[in-house]
Amino acid sequence: MATKEMIAFGTMNIVGSWPFSRSAVNFNAGCKTAVSNIVMAMAVMITLLFLTPLFHYTPLVVLSSIIIAAMLGLIDYNAAIHLWHVDKFDFVVCMGAYIGVVFGSVEIGLVIAVGLSLLRVLLFVARPRTLVLGNIPNSMIYRSVDQYPDTNNVPGVLILEIDAPIYFANASYLRERISRWIDEEEDKLKPSGETGLQYVILDMGAVGNIDTSGISMLEEVKKITDRRGLKLVLANPGGEVMKKLNKSNLIDMIGQEWIYLTVGEAVAACNFMLHSCKPNSVTAESQTWSDNVGLSLLRVLLFVARPRTLVLGNIPNSMIYRSVDQYPDTNNVPGVLILEIDAPIYFANASYLRERISRWIDEEEDKLKPSGETGLQYVILDMGAVGNIDTSGISMLEEVKKITDRRGLKV
Repeated sequence: MATKEMIAFGTMNIVGSWPFSRSAVNFNAGCKTAVSNIVMAMAVMITLLFLTPLFHYTPLVVLSSIIIAAMLGLIDYNAAIHLWHVDKFDFVVCMGAYIGVVFGSVEIGLVIAVGLSLLRVLLFVARPRTLVLGNIPNSMIYRSVDQYPDTNNVPGVLILEIDAPIYFANASYLRERISRWIDEEEDKLKPSGETGLQYVILDMGAVGNIDTSGISMLEEVKKITDRRGLKLVLANPGGEVMKKLNKSNLIDMIGQEWIYLTVGEAVAACNFMLHSCKPNSVTAESQTWSDNVGLSLLRVLLFVARPRTLVLGNIPNSMIYRSVDQYPDTNNVPGVLILEIDAPIYFANASYLRERISRWIDEEEDKLKPSGETGLQYVILDMGAVGNIDTSGISMLEEVKKITDRRGLKV
């Protein structure tokens, strides 16, 4: 009988269900810890030594059906349907892992799932979004014209938002994409008889970091705009980005007077110049950097896995909020913690971001207790730099919501 049972297990292993068998039986039995494996091993030993005559006439198909029935309990159909509705690529990752486990092994399933997820991250890094921004009526706020169809274009000004850090992996793509946006805007304005394009504003708020390839890309964009008689303007560059732009002398090439804290201020300056004088073209030579591809790719993955989270404060006499490290004169808002997530949220950084946000909340509460100030009541997450999010990121936000609820806070 022992031989027949081993044949049954071997048969099930061939068709692919063995990787599920023990886990499925444990799951359906309500097991919670690894001690269940010890109990299961003792039960199997007792069965093989003393109870095998009772199963002498049991068909092999019955033994197989036990494993199959247990395996079906592990399949969560509702979760798969939820993935399909929320993020179809995550559904593909889920099905790839399932097929790999069923027809291969647990290791193959994990490799497929992790490989597809990493491929997705690299695709998002290599092909970041560039958005055309328009003005929301009766405000100084500028948002995507696709997301807000009622926004108004600014005559003579093209406002573009770069929605990701700029690395060697996406520098060439971004240069071509910006050039294409300029071509399309000029082609659209020529037959309409409107004011010709004269200014290109790049909103750098979502650019959490930049490498030398990204700096070279901005220099080339500057040359492109100069050849066309346009003026390049930068809005809302972060502290880390400003340091590198300053060290590379790109600030001097663009002109410090053409770098602004907000898109609204940049547009106001462009409108003033449009009604007073035309922009002057400036030419400059660019430097060339060479990066080691392997180290650069590792750097990209590190930035993706460890994105920055910044505490924001209010710049005095304004409605603008910026990093308290970059702008030490900013004021904290009593009872409110404002955090900026500086990158898209994927499976690779979801756990890190959850822990980082929890740590910021702990530090803020510890800082407020001895000072006697208003206790922390609200946590605001600035998602402006989060160009994309997957289901792992959504789960992270759900866990952050639970953490704040347990502490009596509102996120």
